[in-house]
Amino acid sequence: MKFFKVKSLLRSTLLISSFTINSIAMADSPSFVYSINGSTGDKYKVSTIFVDLFDASPTRINNLRKQNKTVICYFSAGSAENWRTDYKKYPAAAKGKAMSGWSGEYWVDYRNTTVISILINRIKLAKSKGCNGVDPDNVDGHMNDTGFKLKKSDQKSFMSKLSSAAKSEGLLIGLKNSSETAGDLVSLTDFVVVEQCEEYGECGKYKPFSKNKKPIYQIEYRAVSALLCGNSKKLGANIIFANQALTKINFCIKF
Repeated sequence: MKFFKVKSLLRSTLLISSFTINSIAMADSPSFVYSINGSTGDKYKVSTIFVDLFDASPTRINNLRKQNKTVICYFSAGSAENWRTDYKKYPAAAKGKAMSGWSGEYWVDYRNTTVISILINRIKLAKSKGCNGVDPDNVDGHMNDTGFKLKKSDQKSFMSKLSSAAKSEGLLIGLKNSSETAGDLVSLTDFVVVEQCEEYGECGKYKPFSKNKKPIYQIEYRAVSALLCGNSKKLGANIIFANQALTKINFCIKF
C-alpha cells in the first residue's frame, strides 16, 4: 500500500482516454481498466477489467465475459468497510484502527478465523457472480499501523488461505502492491496490481511475476511518459497513467 491506494481507483468515476487497444499493444501483460463506479469502462476493448465484487451485477459480469474479457472482482481483504453487506459479521475484537482518509473503514486482524471465513464467503460470492478472479486489497497490514501486531509471516499465511479458497473455486487471485513480499507471494498468486512503483523505485521487486509469466498491472499517477512506457515493457508489465483524482486515465501510445 502506498499513500494513494488503489481503492481510490475503485471509488472514483472513471473516464477513459480515446486511445485504442493498439496504443497499448506494446505491453506484455494484458491490457486492463478499472470500471467500478457504474459501467463507464465496460465498452473499451481491454483484455482485463476490474469491477467491484459487491456492486457489479451477475448480468454485467456475464456481458463482459461474452466480450472475451477477464473479469476480476475487487474487494478489500485487510479492512472492514461499514457500507458492505457483511460488515456486521466482523467481530469487534478483529476490527483495528481506522484507515486514515477513509471514513467508515477499519483495519482487520487477518489472523482471525471469523475474518478468514468472511473472506472465503466473498470468494464464493465472486464465483457465483461469474467473476474470473478476485483482487483482494489491503493485504499488507504488517506494514501499516493497524492496531495489531501483524508480522510478515502472518501475511503469507493469510494469502495462502485466500489463494487456496480461490483455487478451490477455480478463480484467479492477485496481489495488491506489497513489493517487499512480492517474491515470496508470487507462487500463491496469478497477477499483481502495483501503484507508483516507478515513483518509489521498486518496480524491479515485481520481476518474479514477469519471470513466471504472470501479469503485472501497473498504475502511475502522472502524465504519459515514453520512458516509463519503455520501462514497463522491459518489466513485462502493462502500464496506465492517471491523475490522482482518477478523472483521466491514459495508456502508452506508439512513440
